[in-house]
Amino acid sequence: MAAELKIKKIFRHSKNRTAWRVLLNNESLLLIEERDLANREVFFQCYQLASGKKMFSDLQPVNKFWAGVELFDGDIVYFHGYRKPDMPWHQGIYAYSVSKGKFIWSHPDYVFSFGEQNNLVCQKQEFESLKFYSVDKLTGELLGEIEAAESVNQRRYIAQAHADYSRYEFPNAYTANVLPESDMLLSTLLKQGQTIVETLSYNGTFFYIFQETESTGLHNQWLRGVDISTGNIIFNETINENQNTFLFDSFFVFSGYLITIKNKSDIIVYKLKEFVNAP
Repeated sequence: MAAELKIKKIFRHSKNRTAWRVLLNNESLLLIEERDLANREVFFQCYQLASGKKMFSDLQPVNKFWAGVELFDGDIVYFHGYRKPDMPWHQGIYAYSVSKGKFIWSHPDYVFSFGEQNNLVCQKQEFESLKFYSVDKLTGELLGEIEAAESVNQRRYIAQAHADYSRYEFPNAYTANVLPESDMLLSTLLKQGQTIVETLSYNGTFFYIFQETESTGLHNQWLRGVDISTGNIIFNETINENQNTFLFDSFFVFSGYLITIKNKSDIIVYKLKEFVNAP
């Protein structure tokens, strides 16, 4: 009995804006940050990963352009603003509850530093010094100043050590002989003029992005999935079309879902599920 992946499209998000970031709360929600560069506006969308149900749409926190995400943890998205337009320094923490559909607390004068299990560590520039504080994640209550820099560094180290990325599978830039089986498959599946960009081996399936360059110099890319044991092509979708440059980071897998970014703007989510073929 041979097992093979079944790939089912769950939903597609497309508003013809640049997909800036795709974030998951490590549970069941997908957050999309997208920017309208011409009109200088930022928008945030949130979906249930398994169903495609929209949790919120076109949210513009703090400022229509000068806003971003510090952390997406559980039910709460922690947004930030900027100290000054066109400058990189973040300013403010704004906690938005997805389930409640509203901001539940904010600290405009503090700056996010890192997240812990129950608290955030933030900082505030005083007249002559930079001070660190602990903040309750759910309520925004200031729990007190963290006195020693060594304590801040130790807490940061512990938080980083406990960060869990085990549910993610990211592709690698292609190098020859990644998998002997996949290289043999590629030699039969690629046509002349096609080049490999990125690869990912997942549960017996070899995903890869291959590219063709037109006479105009524009690049087209496809994402293909091949069952390594049978050589069957089980997935083949256009991922980027008529691009001026090579595009990377156009797909990844999270907890059994294939998440793709097409033409830098469309987010398409697929469910990956094994099924057994008869011998």
